[in-house]
Amino acid sequence: MRACVALLYFGLLAGCAPKMDRDELFAMITRPEHGLMAGVALGDTWESVKAKHDPKLRVRDDATSSGPIRQLRFDVGKPMEDDLYITYTVDAAGVITGMALTVNGAKDNSIVVRALYDNLLKHYEKKLGPPKGCETGACLFDVDGKPGGFALGFHKSDGSSSMIDARTTR
Repeated sequence: MRACVALLYFGLLAGCAPKMDRDELFAMITRPEHGLMAGVALGDTWESVKAKHDPKLRVRDDATSSGPIRQLRFDVGKPMEDDLYITYTVDAAGVITGMALTVNGAKDNSIVVRALYDNLLKHYEKKLGPPKGCETGACLFDVDGKPGGFALGFHKSDGSSSMIDARTTR
């Protein structure tokens, strides 16, 4: 009897894993319209990003032995399994010179991540124009009339997880 109760309990816990919401994630990435991701454009300052970011996104501004980490994060569940984070490259003057978006989804959330990728691809096609070559797993877009300034890719590591990777390429 105890074994049955334990199996039922752990089965219910497994079914109660945090669920990602595609529309919520899409809005965090694409709103406001300014910039490429989360309302941030290349040339904005890190201080302005920290001051005006979506309140659902948590700021990470840490010094590490391998260099500073400047991110906006949204953890739905376990980090690196069900999360969204945008990492910024910042120069000595505090100006953003690069950005990279990662969205991870495990188990049921991998389906949400795939649907989010499809929505993001349509969004960036509308915002930046048609991509150049999506054959390699990443679609390259021109930014500000300069070729290949932004890449958007989708990766499925196995049957139970998937990831979106988007980044500036200059």
